Parts: sequence; C-alpha cells; structure tokens
Amino acid sequence: METSKLVSLVFVFLGICVKIIACNQWTAGIFAIPKLNVKLSNTPNDTSLDIHTWNQCLLLCAHATTCKAFNYHVYSFRCELFVDVDCRKLDKSDGWKFGVIKTDNNSKTNVAVNKTTYQSTIGSNGRSGRAVDGNTEGIYNEESCTHTLEEMHPWWIVDLGKAYELCKIVIWNRLDCCSDRLHDFAIEVSNELFDGENVNSTSWSREYLYTGTPANNPTTIAFPQTSVGRYIKIQNAIDSSIDALTLCEVEVYVESADCECALGKV
Repeated sequence: METSKLVSLVFVFLGICVKIIACNQWTAGIFAIPKLNVKLSNTPNDTSLDIHTWNQCLLLCAHATTCKAFNYHVYSFRCELFVDVDCRKLDKSDGWKFGVIKTDNNSKTNVAVNKTTYQSTIGSNGRSGRAVDGNTEGIYNEESCTHTLEEMHPWWIVDLGKAYELCKIVIWNRLDCCSDRLHDFAIEVSNELFDGENVNSTSWSREYLYTGTPANNPTTIAFPQTSVGRYIKIQNAIDSSIDALTLCEVEVYVESADCECALGKV
C-alpha cells in the first residue's frame, strides 16, 4: 500500500514538473492526443509494465526526454516508448492507444516551402518552383505563379523530402485573370520514389477531387485521416479538357516539422 502511494506521488510530481517546466527539457505544457485502437509496430526503445493509466505512460515518455511517442495498452497496463516515429507503421490493434508527444510550442507547419517541385510542362516561363516560394500574391507578371502548356491532364508535384501524415493543403489561385484554369483537379499522394518525369511510373492514391473552379482564394482542403505521403500531386482530372494548369502557391500542413505523425488522426 505504501509503495502504491509513493508511486502515485511520484507521478503527481512528474505531472507538475511536465506542465510547469517540463523537467528542464521544455518550457511549455506537454500533452498527447490518443489514437484509439492503434499502435506503432516498431520495436520499442523502452517498455514499462503495471502502468495503470494513459497519463502515467505519457509522463514516462515526457520524463525520458528523448521519447517522441508511446503505445499504451489499457488491458495489460503496458507502456512502450519510442525515440523514432514512422507513421507508415501504425497498425489497428484492439485495446491500444498511440500518442505523440506535443508541446504548446508546436504549431501546424507548412512543409512545402522551397521543396523540390515538378510539373508536366512549362508554359510562359511559369516554372514549378513558384508554387512553393512563399509568395501568395497571385499576379502572374510578378513571377508568383506556375504555368503549364495547354495539354491533357497537366500536373504539378511537390516532393516533401520524407513521408508525413498530412493535415491540410492550401491552394492559392491567380488574382489577375484566368482563375478558371484551376478547375476539376485531383489531389493525389504517394510514398513511392518519383523519377521527376514519368508521372505514371509511381502509384498514386487519390485523396480529394475538387469539382469546378474554387470559389474561394485560397482554397483549403483537409486530407482524409489516413493520408500519409512524401509526394503530392495536383492534376487536372477532366478527360475531355485541354487546359493549362496554374498555381500561385501550394502550402502543405502537418502537425510539426520534426514529427512525422499528426496528432489525433488514425
């Protein structure tokens, strides 16, 4: 009984420490949003038994300083800690909860800025990199927008450099004229290596199909909860249409630039 009380007091102390000064590691509160019935299938860096609550497992991870994520099993009271996180290795598993350590300092981050880009063709000197240069002006003569030739299914791709679990994409259209060139487009993602030329050499997963021309500028589209990808493609999806594709900025948001899993998603 005395041992149990001592353990409880230790966890209370750790909770205060985490919230106020985070045991000299963080200066903001620490929390994690559980993914229910999901676990990370990697081999854990550390495992503790007889951990009777999710919060106790969270505090163990926070106190470990190098821990980024954890699994907690509500039936066996098992707590598994991880230094590295790979969202592609998340599996559905009954009774498990998966969490990623998050601090109040974290914010959703645009990971597309200045990343490598590709497009099907180049028209009017509208190179693909203009869509990730941070300029959302939407005036073509200010060199802020991309442009392909008029063709069937023109496409644009950004390479994020590694796989992220994706939150949302924000697409900025032209403001001077010709905004109708962005219409009926598909948003697709892939984790397979793209050779930079043959778009059909990579397997793509369609995450969203926008019908018509966007009514708002910018247009914000939330990714489905299972979206994980390194490459993001925007492509005209109309078979009977010959068009140029123009994008003035594309922002891709994930939970944190140094964390490959967005929180609270399965």
